[in-house]
Amino acid sequence: MAGSSEPSIDKILNRMPVQLYSVGEVAKKVSRSTSTVRRWRKDGWLIPSFVYYMGDLRVPLYTEADVERASTLSGTIRRGPKPSHLRVAGSG
Repeated sequence: MAGSSEPSIDKILNRMPVQLYSVGEVAKKVSRSTSTVRRWRKDGWLIPSFVYYMGDLRVPLYTEADVERASTLSGTIRRGPKPSHLRVAGSG
């Protein structure tokens, strides 16, 4: 946002009284990709404690407790093909 009067997200984070983490920082801390962390948010598994609004942009921000939750999710949620012996109800 060249020429914007809004402060950068880094400056916002540095002024917060509590440590907050971006999606990228959470992903790095739990050794997952940013798309995985975003998918956890979309699916309702990981809800950010704060959302910062910058114009039309929404920036989810996570606390240390959120990072701990992500770490737990990292060890329990697996994505991939479903076992072949399971069928979706109504699919035949």
